[in-house]
Amino acid sequence: MTDNKPRLGFIGLGLMGGPMAQLLAQAEYTVTVFDLDAAKMAAIEGAAPAESIAYLVANSDVVMTSVPSFEVAVKLGEDLLAYAREGQTFIEFSTITPSAAIELAQAYAEKGTTRLDVPVSGGNYGAVRGMLRMFVGGDEATARACWPIFEVVGENDRIVYCGVAGRGQVVKIINQVAMGLSNAIYLEVFGWAKHMGVDLDVVMQGVGGGDGWRQQFDHVGTTIKEGDPTEMQVKFVQLEQFTDDALKHGYQMPLTRALFEFCDQGERITTEEIYPAPSFWHELIKNSVADK
Repeated sequence: MTDNKPRLGFIGLGLMGGPMAQLLAQAEYTVTVFDLDAAKMAAIEGAAPAESIAYLVANSDVVMTSVPSFEVAVKLGEDLLAYAREGQTFIEFSTITPSAAIELAQAYAEKGTTRLDVPVSGGNYGAVRGMLRMFVGGDEATARACWPIFEVVGENDRIVYCGVAGRGQVVKIINQVAMGLSNAIYLEVFGWAKHMGVDLDVVMQGVGGGDGWRQQFDHVGTTIKEGDPTEMQVKFVQLEQFTDDALKHGYQMPLTRALFEFCDQGERITTEEIYPAPSFWHELIKNSVADK
């Protein structure tokens, strides 16, 4: 500890982790960083690069991780366990399934350490500006002790304690699915209008306007007219993991599953979370008579 501040370790310096680590270093924490790309470590001003994750863990009181995929996040969580020591805190900023978060938290507890699942939302824009939404799961006393860290990188009134281990991931999944399904339903109905030869301006005038869901309706319509609707994300790359894990807990997500299965048959022509993914809009209109 330095001046009552814990020594921080940050692993994963991509579009999210890099800005988060930089903000923490600027907040006068002692920060050690690790990434497979040495240039990314050198880019974090005021932070010390680590030669290995073992070195980072040995020199940190709180270890944070932010990596882009479920598989890498879980593997990293398993690997770090070998170096964990009693009294340390580990914070996972990546999105994984609730089941994986619960299992990892239990494994860390057996070593006398605490693991929090704190997935975030807000993209690179929010990470750079310290305006992330943060969904905190795990031991509440440990979470409250880490709140000053969260307030450096998160939007204060959007940092929420969700409950025991895994529940931070539950709320993040709700966030992802709500975004994905809402984009999908508006793309679907605009695609239907296009297919049937109805002018989109007419649709927006008749159905859009005002606030609430109509405001989002207008946003999607404007993106179709003026932007690139093929790039509108429906969170495809995460949906199968979400629905499979929900079934493990005895809950069905039929609309989410239907969206995944429809997209899964399509061409991977866009990118979500750095992975190739099908465009929902492309799949909707590729056989539209309006385009023939």
